[in-house]
Amino acid sequence: MATKVEMLNNVTVLIGDTKAARASTLADGLKEFGFGTAIIALSYKEAVSKLEEGGIDVAILADSLGGGVFKLFRGVRHMLVGKNPFMTMFCALAPEHVDGAKLALRAGVDSILVQPVSAKEVTDRVRKSSREHTPYVVTSEYIGPDRRGADRTSALRRFNVQQTLHGKLRGQSINYDEFAKKLPR
Repeated sequence: MATKVEMLNNVTVLIGDTKAARASTLADGLKEFGFGTAIIALSYKEAVSKLEEGGIDVAILADSLGGGVFKLFRGVRHMLVGKNPFMTMFCALAPEHVDGAKLALRAGVDSILVQPVSAKEVTDRVRKSSREHTPYVVTSEYIGPDRRGADRTSALRRFNVQQTLHGKLRGQSINYDEFAKKLPR
Protein backbone atom coordinates (compact mmCIF):
# COMPACT_ATOMS: atom_id res chain seq x y z
CA MET A 1 0.00 0.00 0.00
CA ALA A 2 1.52 3.31 -1.04
CA THR A 3 1.72 5.98 1.60
CA LYS A 4 0.21 9.39 1.00
CA VAL A 5 2.80 12.14 0.89
CA GLU A 6 0.67 14.28 3.24
CA MET A 7 1.27 11.84 6.07
CA LEU A 8 4.96 12.78 6.21
CA ASN A 9 3.79 15.75 8.30
CA ASN A 10 3.26 13.35 11.22
CA VAL A 11 6.88 12.16 11.19
CA THR A 12 9.55 13.46 13.58
CA VAL A 13 13.14 13.26 12.36
CA LEU A 14 16.29 13.65 14.45
CA ILE A 15 19.32 14.93 12.54
CA GLY A 16 22.56 14.44 14.46
CA ASP A 17 25.50 16.20 12.85
CA THR A 18 28.25 18.45 14.19
CA LYS A 19 28.08 20.55 11.03
CA ALA A 20 25.28 23.04 11.81
CA ALA A 21 24.86 24.39 8.27
CA ARG A 22 24.62 20.90 6.78
CA ALA A 23 22.11 19.76 9.42
CA SER A 24 20.03 22.92 8.95
CA THR A 25 19.98 22.51 5.18
CA LEU A 26 18.75 18.93 5.53
CA ALA A 27 16.13 19.93 8.12
CA ASP A 28 14.82 22.72 5.88
CA GLY A 29 14.72 20.34 2.91
CA LEU A 30 12.80 17.72 4.86
CA LYS A 31 10.23 20.33 5.87
CA GLU A 32 9.87 21.33 2.20
CA PHE A 33 9.16 17.67 1.40
CA GLY A 34 6.41 17.72 4.01
CA PHE A 35 8.03 16.24 7.14
CA GLY A 36 6.45 17.57 10.31
CA THR A 37 9.31 18.07 12.73
CA ALA A 38 13.06 18.04 12.18
CA ILE A 39 15.13 18.21 15.37
CA ILE A 40 18.82 19.03 15.11
CA ALA A 41 21.42 17.72 17.56
CA LEU A 42 24.87 19.23 17.05
CA SER A 43 26.75 16.89 19.39
CA TYR A 44 26.79 13.25 20.43
CA LYS A 45 25.57 14.21 23.90
CA GLU A 46 22.68 16.22 22.46
CA ALA A 47 21.72 13.34 20.13
CA VAL A 48 21.59 10.94 23.10
CA SER A 49 19.46 13.42 25.03
CA LYS A 50 16.97 13.83 22.16
CA LEU A 51 16.72 10.05 21.73
CA GLU A 52 16.13 9.64 25.47
CA GLU A 53 13.31 12.21 25.36
CA GLY A 54 11.51 9.99 22.83
CA GLY A 55 9.12 10.86 20.05
CA ILE A 56 11.64 10.19 17.27
CA ASP A 57 10.46 8.20 14.25
CA VAL A 58 13.55 8.56 12.05
CA ALA A 59 17.12 9.19 13.24
CA ILE A 60 19.77 10.37 10.79
CA LEU A 61 23.04 10.36 12.67
CA ALA A 62 26.28 11.42 11.02
CA ASP A 63 29.68 9.93 11.69
CA SER A 64 30.80 13.49 12.50
CA LEU A 65 29.29 12.82 15.96
CA GLY A 66 32.29 10.55 16.58
CA GLY A 67 33.02 6.84 16.82
CA GLY A 68 30.49 6.47 19.61
CA VAL A 69 27.70 6.90 17.06
CA PHE A 70 27.92 3.20 16.17
CA LYS A 71 27.51 2.26 19.84
CA LEU A 72 24.59 4.69 19.97
CA PHE A 73 22.83 2.89 17.11
CA ARG A 74 23.39 -0.41 18.88
CA GLY A 75 22.18 1.09 22.16
CA VAL A 76 18.92 2.18 20.55
CA ARG A 77 18.32 -1.29 19.10
CA HIS A 78 19.12 -2.97 22.43
CA MET A 79 16.78 -0.60 24.34
CA LEU A 80 19.64 0.97 26.27
CA VAL A 81 18.93 4.40 24.77
CA GLY A 82 15.50 5.91 24.22
CA LYS A 83 12.04 4.40 24.05
CA ASN A 84 11.84 3.26 20.44
CA PRO A 85 14.26 0.46 19.47
CA PHE A 86 12.55 0.00 16.11
CA MET A 87 12.80 3.57 14.86
CA THR A 88 14.10 3.92 11.34
CA MET A 89 17.81 4.75 11.60
CA PHE A 90 20.11 6.06 8.89
CA CYS A 91 23.86 6.49 9.30
CA ALA A 92 25.24 9.42 7.29
CA LEU A 93 28.89 8.80 6.43
CA ALA A 94 31.46 11.16 4.98
CA PRO A 95 32.72 9.80 1.64
CA GLU A 96 36.16 9.24 3.13
CA HIS A 97 34.65 7.18 5.97
CA VAL A 98 32.75 4.58 3.97
CA ASP A 99 34.63 1.91 5.94
CA GLY A 100 32.23 2.85 8.74
CA ALA A 101 29.37 1.32 6.74
CA LYS A 102 30.15 -2.15 8.07
CA LEU A 103 30.16 -0.88 11.66
CA ALA A 104 26.85 0.91 11.13
CA LEU A 105 25.19 -2.10 9.52
CA ARG A 106 26.40 -4.36 12.33
CA ALA A 107 24.90 -1.88 14.80
CA GLY A 108 21.47 -2.36 13.22
CA VAL A 109 20.89 0.75 11.10
CA ASP A 110 18.29 0.52 8.38
CA SER A 111 20.38 2.19 5.73
CA ILE A 112 23.61 4.04 4.96
CA LEU A 113 23.61 7.53 3.46
CA VAL A 114 26.71 9.23 2.03
CA GLN A 115 27.23 12.90 2.89
CA PRO A 116 26.03 15.32 1.77
CA VAL A 117 22.59 13.82 2.37
CA SER A 118 19.73 15.24 0.35
CA ALA A 119 16.19 15.63 1.64
CA LYS A 120 14.95 13.84 -1.49
CA GLU A 121 17.14 10.82 -0.72
CA VAL A 122 15.79 10.63 2.84
CA THR A 123 12.21 11.06 1.62
CA ASP A 124 12.65 8.32 -0.98
CA ARG A 125 14.08 5.93 1.63
CA VAL A 126 11.31 6.68 4.11
CA ARG A 127 8.69 6.04 1.42
CA LYS A 128 10.44 2.81 0.44
CA SER A 129 10.51 1.74 4.08
CA SER A 130 6.78 2.33 4.33
CA ARG A 131 6.16 0.00 1.38
CA GLU A 132 8.65 -2.72 2.32
CA HIS A 133 8.27 -3.91 5.87
CA THR A 134 11.59 -5.67 6.53
CA PRO A 135 11.52 -8.33 9.25
CA TYR A 136 14.04 -8.05 12.06
CA VAL A 137 16.38 -10.68 13.46
CA VAL A 138 17.64 -10.86 17.02
CA THR A 139 20.85 -12.46 18.20
CA SER A 140 23.02 -11.77 21.23
CA GLU A 141 25.11 -9.44 19.08
CA TYR A 142 22.65 -7.99 16.58
CA ILE A 143 19.15 -6.57 16.57
CA GLY A 144 18.00 -5.03 13.33
CA PRO A 145 16.69 -5.49 9.83
CA ASP A 146 17.26 -8.91 8.29
CA ARG A 147 19.62 -8.36 5.37
CA ARG A 148 19.83 -12.00 4.34
CA GLY A 149 18.34 -12.94 1.02
CA ALA A 150 14.90 -14.54 1.08
CA ASP A 151 16.34 -17.74 -0.41
CA ARG A 152 18.95 -18.12 2.35
CA THR A 153 18.00 -20.68 4.98
CA SER A 154 18.81 -20.05 8.61
CA ALA A 155 17.76 -21.09 12.09
CA LEU A 156 17.37 -17.42 13.03
CA ARG A 157 13.80 -16.43 13.69
CA ARG A 158 12.51 -13.37 11.86
CA PHE A 159 10.18 -10.91 13.61
CA ASN A 160 7.79 -8.35 12.27
CA VAL A 161 8.23 -5.34 14.53
CA GLN A 162 5.97 -2.38 15.08
CA GLN A 163 7.71 0.68 13.73
CA THR A 164 6.28 4.03 14.78
CA LEU A 165 7.20 5.39 11.35
CA HIS A 166 4.70 3.09 9.64
CA GLY A 167 1.91 4.16 11.98
CA LYS A 168 2.73 7.84 11.64
CA LEU A 169 2.77 7.62 7.84
CA ARG A 170 -0.75 6.21 8.02
CA GLY A 171 -1.94 9.03 10.24
CA GLN A 172 -1.94 7.13 13.55
CA SER A 173 -1.21 8.91 16.81
CA ILE A 174 1.60 7.24 18.77
CA ASN A 175 1.98 7.40 22.55
CA TYR A 176 5.69 6.64 22.88
CA ASP A 177 5.52 5.88 26.60
CA GLU A 178 2.77 3.30 26.01
CA PHE A 179 4.68 1.96 23.00
CA ALA A 180 7.78 1.44 25.16
CA LYS A 181 5.80 -0.30 27.92
CA LYS A 182 4.57 -2.93 25.43
CA LEU A 183 8.08 -3.91 24.35
CA PRO A 184 9.63 -7.06 25.84
CA ARG A 185 12.49 -6.37 28.23
